[in-house]
Amino acid sequence: MSPVLQKQATVKGKPAAPGRPTTAGLPQVNLLPPEIRATRALATVKRWLVIALVVVVALVGAVYTFALVDRGVAADELTEADAETIRLRDEERKYAEVPQVLTAIAATTDARTVGMAQDVQWKSYIDAIAAVLPADVTLDSFQIAGPSPLAAPSAVQDPLATTPAVGTITFAARSATLPKTAEWIDALRTVPGFSSPWASTMAITAAEGSGTTYFSVQMSVDVTDAALSHRYDPTVQEGN
Repeated sequence: MSPVLQKQATVKGKPAAPGRPTTAGLPQVNLLPPEIRATRALATVKRWLVIALVVVVALVGAVYTFALVDRGVAADELTEADAETIRLRDEERKYAEVPQVLTAIAATTDARTVGMAQDVQWKSYIDAIAAVLPADVTLDSFQIAGPSPLAAPSAVQDPLATTPAVGTITFAARSATLPKTAEWIDALRTVPGFSSPWASTMAITAAEGSGTTYFSVQMSVDVTDAALSHRYDPTVQEGN
């Protein structure tokens, strides 16, 4: 073997075994025809196309299946919503008169508020008059000119009074002795809601059948808006 062939036959620095032919280091030549190589390349491309097509079909199938499931869920929800709507309409028909009743109640409440805006608890003021009576004085009669939402306020007896009157209490009393009207009037002024007490007449009167005499007194007092009870005001009702 020549030195050149000996060098080419060396693999990884080791000499080739004597008598064994070697091709290491020699150029490789593909002797297949181009048609065969093209056929093999086309087969590879076809395999990848088939794989891609299978993946696409699988994805489309998954999306279609998901769409069918979602459509079924949406249809079920729509059915439930329709059933709930029908049920609510049935309930609404049951309570169709409720708004009318509430409107009537509101109108009645408003009418009561207007009608009772001038409400006065007269008994407490009659009791107040009796509480400040002088000694040996008794009441004979009462007359009340109360406020009304349809009438103008009562005229104030005292032209110097600054508080408007909503009503007037006129009462007759009798006394065996001459009453101290000034002290009596001052006592009436201390009652909250009273204004301008006034003794209109005082006379000596003979009792029928007994021959005794007594002093008859006619007095009146204005009732101011401080005497209004406000029991039917909306704010008071809400607080209750």
